[in-house]
Amino acid sequence: QTVRVLGGPNPSAAPEAETITVAFTPEEGNPVRTAEHKMAVVKVEVKAADGVSPPPRYLGAGQSTQFKAVVTPEISALYAWSTNSDKWTLANTGNAVVDVTAGDVPSSDADGEIIELLFTPAIGPSFSPVETRLTVLKTTITAADGVSPPPAALGANKSVQLKAALHPAVSGTF
Repeated sequence: QTVRVLGGPNPSAAPEAETITVAFTPEEGNPVRTAEHKMAVVKVEVKAADGVSPPPRYLGAGQSTQFKAVVTPEISALYAWSTNSDKWTLANTGNAVVDVTAGDVPSSDADGEIIELLFTPAIGPSFSPVETRLTVLKTTITAADGVSPPPAALGANKSVQLKAALHPAVSGTF
């Protein structure tokens, strides 16, 4: 007999906190408990390196950050971080904390790049991948016309107007 067990929306308080009981009822008689299995409802989230804050959405070109897999309750497992993006590199992809280093090329659009976490408990199949999005930002500085390079020098007590442009365009202020 096959049964489907559905985990609720909230994680268990501890590993093996939930009990599944199998009972058999003979045609003539009362139910007989035949087996029990302990398990946990596990929640897997991607957070910032502190394990509490939301993961960063933006990373400046050439900068680094970390993402952390937060598992509630903590259980023994394997971690596999991956990306299909060429905008950054990942290091320590088999750990709960992954290092992310942005390259020099900005993302094509905001939230267009995906980092994926595949979580596999020590016993049992992999969970559905958890995705987080990250955008590599790059600021260019030009002369006020938006085309010419900025001056390399400025006279004492003089001023110059420069223009900063963010790639890709994201709402915010300089």
